[in-house]
Amino acid sequence: MARQFDVFRVEGAGLVVVVQSDLVEAMATRVVVPLLAAGAAGKRIYGLDPEIAFGDEVLVLMPQLAATLTLAELGRPVGSVAHMRDAIMRALGTLLSGV
Repeated sequence: MARQFDVFRVEGAGLVVVVQSDLVEAMATRVVVPLLAAGAAGKRIYGLDPEIAFGDEVLVLMPQLAATLTLAELGRPVGSVAHMRDAIMRALGTLLSGV
């Protein structure tokens, strides 16, 4: 199972967080957003690329790089960033509506 805000380590892609609502869990895919190390994130856009605390790391959410992966590609979760829900939802709102 891949729930909203679960974090996965995907081979070749690094860490990703599921942003898709649990209400559409019957689908065999999930919309995910990469979590990058601050140094690898490049130029960040205010309001779009928030810092996300995950374990001992502070990573950058990059919603502009969102993708869809199958459940098989995701594998098993390595954690959750549900505690960062508000920042993630604000970033998605910025991406989709500009606000």
